[in-house]
Amino acid sequence: FDYLEYAPAIIKWSFILYYKTKQKINFGQQPHQAINDLCKWRSKLMHVTYSNLIKKLKAIKPEEVLKLYNGFVESMEDMNVVLERIDKHRIEVYNKWKVQIPKNINSC
Repeated sequence: FDYLEYAPAIIKWSFILYYKTKQKINFGQQPHQAINDLCKWRSKLMHVTYSNLIKKLKAIKPEEVLKLYNGFVESMEDMNVVLERIDKHRIEVYNKWKVQIPKNINSC
């Protein structure tokens, strides 16, 4: 498992779930698509020249960030079920951590 230390985050995420379930994870569908998208965003923001950083940050839409956050909450809850930390998805987790996306978010 030493090779996983330097593996990209998406590989680590899929390995944990595959190791437990022996099923390939579909990162093109929710809830795990959020993890894939977050890893892509992280790479875009962290591996960038500073002269381009402001342009990249301005291009990110606030509603996209909130949708990714909500997807992340779902993915983490799903991971807990898959790893048998809990028996089923907990609605109280969604109610506590998911955010409502305001209709006028672009005017903020």
